[in-house]
Amino acid sequence: MSRWRYLVLPAACVAGNALACLCSPEDLEGSPLEKATLVFVGSPVKIEEVRPLPPARNAWGQVRATLAALFGAPSEEEIPAYGRFLDTVRVTFEVSEYVKGKGPQRVQVMTGYGDSDCGLRVSVAERYTIYAHQMEGALRTSYCFGSEAYVPPRRRQMCEGGAR
Repeated sequence: MSRWRYLVLPAACVAGNALACLCSPEDLEGSPLEKATLVFVGSPVKIEEVRPLPPARNAWGQVRATLAALFGAPSEEEIPAYGRFLDTVRVTFEVSEYVKGKGPQRVQVMTGYGDSDCGLRVSVAERYTIYAHQMEGALRTSYCFGSEAYVPPRRRQMCEGGAR
């Protein structure tokens, strides 16, 4: 029986993050807790796909719009605006515990889809530890910031080799 525990435990400790996500070196340096604006444990109660706003009109945007009009290409407004990093999914979390900072019982956090955009793929059936950064007027999170499915302290201690 004890042999099985050593076979199953490593798989339970590493299961979950098989992503094609490449984090920037800045995201990986230092403590996620120190860098985060807000850290909490919570469960998603609402997950919404959000269409990002089109980029502000500048000189290059005007040139692109003119070329599109001349050559019949679709205008910027006709092309769905997808994929601004951490700006495509809004998740409302029911907070069970604040680890850093304070806030309301429900918190909205922006993230990506959870594939190559490094966004946090969430499910309403799970609990998460969220490391949120205040960026561009909204709280945002990703795997690169340290956010992950919640691991109870006892299980985390076993995964890190502290308990036998």
